[in-house]
Amino acid sequence: MSEYVRVLASDWNRLRAAYPGLDDARLAAEAVARGRDILAELPEKPNPRAALPQRLEWLRRWFPRRAGSIAVQGLDLVDHLGRHAHAEKVEQRTYERHLELNKDVVPPLKEKAKVLRAEVRRLEEAARARGIDPDSIEPRISWPSTLSVDIYEGPQYETNESRKQATVEFFKRLGR
Repeated sequence: MSEYVRVLASDWNRLRAAYPGLDDARLAAEAVARGRDILAELPEKPNPRAALPQRLEWLRRWFPRRAGSIAVQGLDLVDHLGRHAHAEKVEQRTYERHLELNKDVVPPLKEKAKVLRAEVRRLEEAARARGIDPDSIEPRISWPSTLSVDIYEGPQYETNESRKQATVEFFKRLGR
């Protein structure tokens, strides 16, 4: 067991208010001792076959354990608020960068790869026409693994103007 216990200031102030005559050291010792007594040998789950008084006793002892668990989670949240905020900012930057790459960098590269792949195929056909086996030339191209380049279509981003135009075209087709 650690030699100290950390408690949220708001929880400590409520405890102090409940026991106004005790100094901080004695209050902390009493709280820890009472917690040990309440939780001593408490089974994880109640015995459903036990009599009602035993089940109620388990519930009386279980409730402080659950409340303590909630308090520990609250303390953990407070302790790590800064880290969570930083992680959220990093995640947002990463997400925005990913979108930026997918919008601005990836499409032109895939289009260029598509053109280059078509050129390689054209050159292979020319080599075959001359009696050269293109599969004997290194490095070989794994055509199945580059298939996605052939079927790639760049993303179509809508602008407000294109949406307006599509709406006008729609109503023109309806004749209104």
